[in-house]
Amino acid sequence: MLRFMPYFAAKVVEKNLIAAIANAKERYGVSEDALKISEIYADESATYKRGKPRAQGRIYRRLKRTSHLTVVVSDGIK
Repeated sequence: MLRFMPYFAAKVVEKNLIAAIANAKERYGVSEDALKISEIYADESATYKRGKPRAQGRIYRRLKRTSHLTVVVSDGIK
């Protein structure tokens, strides 16, 4: 479903989900069909401070915010 959504963030989430599935298969030998998303969230990350030119030689600060995306998959077995 993520593949067909028109949003930029959908492609980022899809890419991270594919990486999480590949990591689980490689590290723990879990089949792809058994995996489910147990957690997914975005946390605040570094903020880049940039300047925007304004009138009479002034500059206004502009904050470019970034985030960390965390995707946790599990097979449901403890």
